[in-house]
Amino acid sequence: MVGLIAACGEAAAASQGPSARAAVYVGGAGALFASLCGLPFLVKMTGLGEDPDGAFWKLWGLGLVVRTGVGLLVAAGLMFGFRPPVEAGILTLALVYFAALMLETIWVAKRLGGK
Repeated sequence: MVGLIAACGEAAAASQGPSARAAVYVGGAGALFASLCGLPFLVKMTGLGEDPDGAFWKLWGLGLVVRTGVGLLVAAGLMFGFRPPVEAGILTLALVYFAALMLETIWVAKRLGGK
């Protein structure tokens, strides 16, 4: 993921100017941080075992809300903290966030597939 962020940062700097590089790095780091904020919920979800009261879905929803909230805060920080073009940073935020979300989903499916 870090290599992807660095490649996006260099591509953005080459096409939109050096100010885009910092926005891309902040967007990518913010997405990684948002994903890490949701990690405790994933770990708890995979250790539930039998789930008669639907705790899995409650934890999933709470983790999604936390990750999305952190991502929105990072996007707001990009909008107000950087000069244009911030679009490259926000696109990197979305790209890394969704890539991490897919990796988390695969991890949870593999962990729960054996139960």
